[in-house]
Amino acid sequence: MVRSRFRSENTNMKTDTKLGRMVLIGVGVVALAAVVVGGVLGSRRTIETHDLSTPEGVVQIYLRAALEGDGDAAVQWFTEELRADCSSGWYDEPRQATRVVLDDVSIVGDTASVDLTIQVNQDPFDEYSYTERIHLVRQADEWRIEQVPWPYYGCR
Repeated sequence: MVRSRFRSENTNMKTDTKLGRMVLIGVGVVALAAVVVGGVLGSRRTIETHDLSTPEGVVQIYLRAALEGDGDAAVQWFTEELRADCSSGWYDEPRQATRVVLDDVSIVGDTASVDLTIQVNQDPFDEYSYTERIHLVRQADEWRIEQVPWPYYGCR
């Protein structure tokens, strides 16, 4: 009888172990599906395009060029004075940012500031965000960036 009882307990342990593995695999599949669905839905955000006659439009096109590593296109939105301070080549590499959100625009006469939140995703489990302010001035009826903005701090 002892032998029979031992086999029964051993069989129950094997069944419990298999059941535990199945539950673990099921949870893993659900978690993976959630990550995939989140990634797909997150990538389908619509991006509002701002008019280039506005400070936010200039910042938007500047950031698009800067984040893609097109430094020549990015610095075209700097004032003449600022562009003269920036030597060619230091800015030609893509910048890492998951998302840039326009938070606020303030216009006072011929000056403006655009506040941004930059969200950086270094890997699926390491995301952080911070704020930046880009200053612009109106020159010849066009908005131009007048101070070295993110992501090009090393310009001067």
